[in-house]
Amino acid sequence: MKVPNSCIAAVGSAAFLGLTAAGATAAIFVLPATDAGFVTEAGGSAKGDSTLAPPAKYNYSVGFEEHYATGALGPILAPMFRKNYFVFDLTGVTKEITSAKLTLWSGTLETADFGELYEIHESTDPLGAAGLATALTTGTGTADFDSPSDPLVIAAGTLYTKLADGPLVLGTIGLIPAFDDSFVEIAFTPGGIGYLNLFLGETLILGGVSPSAMPPVFPQQPFGFTGPDIPGGDPKTPMLTLTTIPEPSPLLLVPAAVGAILLAAGRRRGAL
Repeated sequence: MKVPNSCIAAVGSAAFLGLTAAGATAAIFVLPATDAGFVTEAGGSAKGDSTLAPPAKYNYSVGFEEHYATGALGPILAPMFRKNYFVFDLTGVTKEITSAKLTLWSGTLETADFGELYEIHESTDPLGAAGLATALTTGTGTADFDSPSDPLVIAAGTLYTKLADGPLVLGTIGLIPAFDDSFVEIAFTPGGIGYLNLFLGETLILGGVSPSAMPPVFPQQPFGFTGPDIPGGDPKTPMLTLTTIPEPSPLLLVPAAVGAILLAAGRRRGAL
């Protein structure tokens, strides 16, 4: 039986329209951080005092601070800077990412230098950085966490050098008074989205820094006291929201396949 060309054209057209219509929907992933925290160049950390820290428990503050640089409780306070970090599990994300945003809790900004930028940068050794973040969460230290001989201090200081050390800015935001004690969203740049796509199906660590921070009269700690265990309402866990390329609904593939078969059959008949 020969199938009329008009029927073939109609089926093929319906299949094409189905594949490009609303049935092709993008997948959205909302991923909580599996770990978060801060580190300083001297080995200060949110995971302090040799206590094993559950993932994402402590705050992820960033910027200028004064830290005890000569052991626990001083006696010397030294100026230094914090970088913060966030670890996400992307094992369930396998399709190309088209947009992304990082949601953070600002903390109380009364000591912030408003107008200062906060930037997420690439890390040139992300696997090494992720391993050091794991070491801070699962490792053991001495009773004097601030001691330079403590292995956790060594890991934290090394992690500081690996976080946000690349030139590519993945996303940025300027601190303003309206952000005080609120959730803020940082949209990823096109280059940042390309960077995220390097980690499909893997573990991702993001590092943040305030490159314009200058030592003020008082230390400033945006995003401070932001761990999920901090009382006062909603969990403050960092969240990464990803949108991936659309995938056609399986039901829409059926008319497409039927259309292709009928089209091929019609061509064979016409060739006879």
